[in-house]
Amino acid sequence: MKFLLFSLLFCNTLYAEDSARDSFNQLRARHTGKVAAVSFSAEMDEKTAKALLKNLTDPPYRVDIEYHTETGVRLLVRDTEPFYEQALESQAKYINAMLLPLLSSSGYLRLQKAFEISIPKEKSYQVNYKRGDIDTQYLFQEGELGLIDHITYYENDKKNFLLEITWKKIEEFYVPFKIKSTSYESSKQAVSFQIQNIQLKE
Repeated sequence: MKFLLFSLLFCNTLYAEDSARDSFNQLRARHTGKVAAVSFSAEMDEKTAKALLKNLTDPPYRVDIEYHTETGVRLLVRDTEPFYEQALESQAKYINAMLLPLLSSSGYLRLQKAFEISIPKEKSYQVNYKRGDIDTQYLFQEGELGLIDHITYYENDKKNFLLEITWKKIEEFYVPFKIKSTSYESSKQAVSFQIQNIQLKE
């Protein structure tokens, strides 16, 4: 009898994990071409570009944004000295780390088998994996469009970052035209910006 109960419990656990993974893969598909754009280019609006660059370089300049689901976000400073082109690289890496489970990047492909996925409540997805000796956790909240509009990121059960995404429809796809982040680490800068002149790419 105990063996039967254990077998049922084990099978139910496996079913729940498989069901959660299937639902999460459907969510990912909406972010990789079904609802959200696979690739686009845009410009960061002047106000938020100035806030991020601060006094690093003087205007005029522009910040180009390039996004592809296989490479993530790139923030490139243009129309100024070439030395400053990668000045926002660390901010781009931070955003890509937050988006990792939703991308089709090499990082996701390498780590996906290690992901433990659950659905703690309706339209909420939890993704856990071990990064070295750090327990990493993402909590994704699905919005009305079927796309993620809140991401909370934890390390060793400590909340590190919150990312909020506002989506905008361009032609037949949605793009994240406003990003707002909150950093709970004093050593990490929050990254918040709005984009304009959005162009979808194939």
